[in-house]
Amino acid sequence: MKVVPSLHSALNGKHYVDSRVVPRDFRGPRRMDSDIEGGTLAYFLRVAGHRILWFGSMNYVEREVQGLQPDVAMIAAARQRLEIHDDTGRLLRALGLPRLVIATHWNEQSLPFGASQDARLREAQIFVREVKEVSSRTRVIVPRHFETHVLPGKRLR
Repeated sequence: MKVVPSLHSALNGKHYVDSRVVPRDFRGPRRMDSDIEGGTLAYFLRVAGHRILWFGSMNYVEREVQGLQPDVAMIAAARQRLEIHDDTGRLLRALGLPRLVIATHWNEQSLPFGASQDARLREAQIFVREVKEVSSRTRVIVPRHFETHVLPGKRLR
């Protein structure tokens, strides 16, 4: 496993670095305004022969992911990425065009489970098209809540 410095969010109207720090003794309740920029990490994992890059947030530091070449990239697909020039294309090229992309952060997180995500699913299809424009061979999965996807085991490289 490799820990990769990252960013929490796309611009989303922000054009600054947030200097706040979440106190170590923070207990909640957690609210959207509790989320601040800084200290965000991504993870590059090797599991069952797969090289997987997992972004738990909406953004990335391009120089930190350059040349990682994952087989699988879990990438945020929320519309805020559109605020950054060629966000999807730049990331995929930096990663060496992974064979599989799993869209994350595509849903409306303020809705309860079971609520309709149809509008966000339609927006996620824009992300799928962006991926395909850069790499037609890349398979894209937009997982639904509680849907299981299995990666077949591979020989280690």
